[in-house]
Amino acid sequence: MGMTRRRFVSQMGMFAAATGMPVNGRAIEDSLPREGTGTSKKNEAVSSNDYRSVVDKIRGPLVPIVPAFDDDERLDLESTQRWLDWIVGSGIPLVWLTYGTSRYFALSDEEVQALTKAVAEVTRRRSLLIAATNFHWPVHQSRRYLEFAADCGADVVAVQCNWHVNPSDDAVFEYYRRVAVDSPLPLFGYTLKVSGRTPGMSNALLKRILGLPQFVGMKNDSGDFYEHRSYLETIRRTGAKFTPLTGGSLMSFLWGHDFGAQAFATGYGIIDPATALAFYEHLISGRRGKALAIVQEREETLLAALGKVGGWSALRAGLVFKGFFASRRERFPVRTLTDDEAEIVRVYLRQQHLI
Repeated sequence: MGMTRRRFVSQMGMFAAATGMPVNGRAIEDSLPREGTGTSKKNEAVSSNDYRSVVDKIRGPLVPIVPAFDDDERLDLESTQRWLDWIVGSGIPLVWLTYGTSRYFALSDEEVQALTKAVAEVTRRRSLLIAATNFHWPVHQSRRYLEFAADCGADVVAVQCNWHVNPSDDAVFEYYRRVAVDSPLPLFGYTLKVSGRTPGMSNALLKRILGLPQFVGMKNDSGDFYEHRSYLETIRRTGAKFTPLTGGSLMSFLWGHDFGAQAFATGYGIIDPATALAFYEHLISGRRGKALAIVQEREETLLAALGKVGGWSALRAGLVFKGFFASRRERFPVRTLTDDEAEIVRVYLRQQHLI
């Protein structure tokens, strides 16, 4: 195929790759509930046996949240909710917030909070929402975000960490352990491979995290194929209820399903959730040939047509043509597509009968 998923998504967060630091406004501490307040009564203590009961619900396609911006680069929550309502209404069972696609690297802490709340208003009792901390937050800030996310109605929180600075296994484990104490929600871990800098999460570290009952899964940005198979093998050998998801392709699930994967993120689902759902149903029903045909005829053609004109930004432009977003504007440091590039997106969507 002309362009791999890894190359396609590489544009997501590379703008901050040197430090992993986003743009920040006023500290989120000023607006989140203080310890000992907020959701302690609403979210009564979750026993170690309850956290992983959510794993059985983490099945099928997951669509990452794309936040809309207006022409002045302000967060457009109304457009974001309009698109997400369509995604959830289409039957997508899982959505998540994340550092790259959700543009955490360009959002202030207050905007992360506002986006979490707006998304949860749409997904509550309709689709499972995996909210997310930001890369740079210290333990106390992440813990208070867990309370906030639970109060909003999120189901799980991904505890992201900055792999760009190559933290040790001990450092990552201790951070996760401290964040997880008395968590009101189940948690996801996160791994990212940065070429020449960090190999991502080792299987030795994964085994240690499997011993933390609050952690029920992991976003895997270290590798869709061999690395993911290795993680699935480690989980299978321990017998833990724990679900790792790759970063965003039908192809990776086509392969990973044979090794025990039960859910997958799909960038393609942002623009065509019905086809992502059909792919999943074909695969789990044993119609592998039909699932493969969707990868070849839909996902690969999208990568070839849109990867070269902006990747995720091209999908954003597509949401404008589909009538969900009011503007294709990106926020600095991400480049907004030119008119000519946006026209390539429009032509592709029309050829695929998606507009």
